Amino acid sequence: MPTLACDRCHRMKERCHRNTSNQDCCTRCMRFGHECTIQRVVLKRGRRSRANSHSGSRQFVWLKPQEPVHSKLEVLSSADCILSAGSTPIGFVVSSPYSSLENHLSGPNRLSDEALLTYMRSTEDFSTYFILVPTFSADFKSLGQARFSAFPDLIREGCLACAGAVLQARSQQSGFDDAHFARSAVGLRKLQSRDGWREDVGAFLTLGLTLATFELITSGSSANGVVRFTLSSIRDLYSSIWLDDDLDSEILSLIFMDTIDCLLRRQVPVLRYRPRDCHLVHRLFGLCASLLPIMYEICQLAADARRRCQLPHQLNPILFDHLIELVASWQPQPPADLSSRFSPTEATCLLSQAEGFKTALFLVLHRLQYPLGTEDHAAASLANEILSGCATCSTELGEEGKLPRTLFPWMVAAFEIIAPEERDILLRMELPRSREILRLPTAKLKECVQLVWAMRDAGQAVFLFDILEQAPTYLVPL
Repeated sequence: MPTLACDRCHRMKERCHRNTSNQDCCTRCMRFGHECTIQRVVLKRGRRSRANSHSGSRQFVWLKPQEPVHSKLEVLSSADCILSAGSTPIGFVVSSPYSSLENHLSGPNRLSDEALLTYMRSTEDFSTYFILVPTFSADFKSLGQARFSAFPDLIREGCLACAGAVLQARSQQSGFDDAHFARSAVGLRKLQSRDGWREDVGAFLTLGLTLATFELITSGSSANGVVRFTLSSIRDLYSSIWLDDDLDSEILSLIFMDTIDCLLRRQVPVLRYRPRDCHLVHRLFGLCASLLPIMYEICQLAADARRRCQLPHQLNPILFDHLIELVASWQPQPPADLSSRFSPTEATCLLSQAEGFKTALFLVLHRLQYPLGTEDHAAASLANEILSGCATCSTELGEEGKLPRTLFPWMVAAFEIIAPEERDILLRMELPRSREILRLPTAKLKECVQLVWAMRDAGQAVFLFDILEQAPTYLVPL
C-alpha cells in the first residue's frame, strides 16, 4: 500500500486515506471519480539542509510545544494550532518568544521585509485582491498605511505574512515559504496576548484580519477560528466602538466572514452587527451590511434547531415566516452619491451582489425547511436566478465566464444544479485575475460542492446542512 499522499490530496493538503479493498485509489479520488496518481517529484524525507530549507513545498509551519524554537520547525495542520471554530476560543499552541522565531525569517532569495511592505502599500495589484471594485482601492490603502504607521510593532508580522502569501499565490508556486508561516505564528502570538485594548483596537482588528486572510490564501483550516477569536476579544468593547467610523471597515469584514460561515455550519456568530448607516458601501460586501442582522437571526434559528435536534416541521413557524418576511422586505439602500462615486459598471456590480445575497438567503431558508430531493423546483429557480446575476455581473466587469468575485451566493446556488453538463460548466469556471490568490480555498469549495452532488445523486432525502457538517474542511472565500 502506498505511504505517500496521492497528487490530488497533496495539492489540496488533505489526508490521503486508502482502504484494503482498493490500494490503487484513495477514498477521496474514488468518491469524486478522479484518477489517483503519484507522479510528482518526491523530495528526500528528513530535515532539510539550511541551503534548501526555504523551497516552499511544506504545507504548514508551526512550533512544536515544549521545544526551543531554534532547534526545530514542525509541519502541522493549522487546525491543531489555532482555535476552535466554536464561540469559545482555544489557546494557541505557539509558545515561543518573538525574537527566537524571527531568526527563521531571513534566508537567501527572499524579498526583504521593506520590499514586501512597499508592495503592500504602493502596488495597485495588492489592493485589487481585497476590494470588490477599483474605487475602493485608495481608501483601502490609506487605512492600511494609517494602521501600520500608528502600530507597526503589533501588525508587522501579520502584514508580512499576508504580503508574502499573496506574492507566492499569484505566481502559482507550489506550497508557501516557511518564513511566511513563521511570521504568521509570531502574529498569532501577538494576537493572543492582546485583549482588544481600546487604545489600539483598530490595529488589533487589522492584525486579526490579515492573519485570517493569510489562513484563507494558504488554504489553512483556521481562518474562521482566527476571525472568531478576534471578535470574541472585542465583544465587551463592541457596544462602545460600533459607532466609530475608523473601525467600521474591519469590524464589518470580520463579522461578515463569521456570519457567512455560521450560516453554513448552523452556528451563532460571535457578534450581531449594529448598522450605523443603512447607506454604507463596504469594500468587499458592498450594500449588504444591513442584511447582517437578518442573517444573524437565521443563524440563531438554525443553531437552535440543530441543538434541539429538531426536524424542519418542528421549527417555530411564526419565527420562520418572520424571517422570510424580513428577507423579502429587505432592499439595498444605495447612497445618494452612488452614481458620482462609482462608475456605472461598479454600481451595477454592487446592486447585483446585493440581490445575489438576498436570493441566497431565501435558498438557505428553503433548505433549512426541505431536504435535497424535495421542493427542488423552487430551489432550482432561486439557484438559476443567482447564477444568472453572477454571470451578468462578471460580464459587466469584463470577466465573462469566470467565477464571480463574491463566491457565497454562487456556492449556495451550485448545490442545486442537477444536469451533468451544467455541473461541468460550473466546475470548469476559473477565478478572475482579481481573485487569483484564492485558488486553493476555491478548489476545496468545489470539492464540497461535488460532495453535495454525490449525496443528492444517491437518491436519499438528506438535508444540505447535515452534509456540510460531515464534509471535509471547506472554506468560503468571500
